[in-house]
Amino acid sequence: MRPAEELIACIANCSQIPPARRRAIQRELGSHVEDFITASREAGCDEGEIEKLVQSRFGDPAQIALGFARVYRHERRMFQVIAYALSTLCLAGALWAVILALQAGMAFGVGTPIMDVLASRHAVIEGFDIVASIAAYLGLTSFESLFETR
Repeated sequence: MRPAEELIACIANCSQIPPARRRAIQRELGSHVEDFITASREAGCDEGEIEKLVQSRFGDPAQIALGFARVYRHERRMFQVIAYALSTLCLAGALWAVILALQAGMAFGVGTPIMDVLASRHAVIEGFDIVASIAAYLGLTSFESLFETR
């Protein structure tokens, strides 16, 4: 891999740019680096010099990545919030469906009308309890991952 491609890959991988924006940023960075390399070749620089010039001109990839991470932090947080909400709803819905199916099976086995069991106040409270428990668990694990990165 050429130094310019390594520079762009390092910046893209370290910057935590949202996936939807990453390709556009890589193309833009690639365009700037290629323009610089073309101008350096036209100025008569050899490949070794161009590699050093690219590194000195564009700077430390970690610093550039940190700048991108700072710029896209709001989009990253929004993505995390949406992922958290969707995972909470999916997991809670699946668990609630399993519990209601078990209750319906037990009601059928005992001879109780199934709708009496599923439409009871207890089933609704149980559902909200499941949603709250899963939301709390996923929230705590999300906060844990946020604090580990800092």
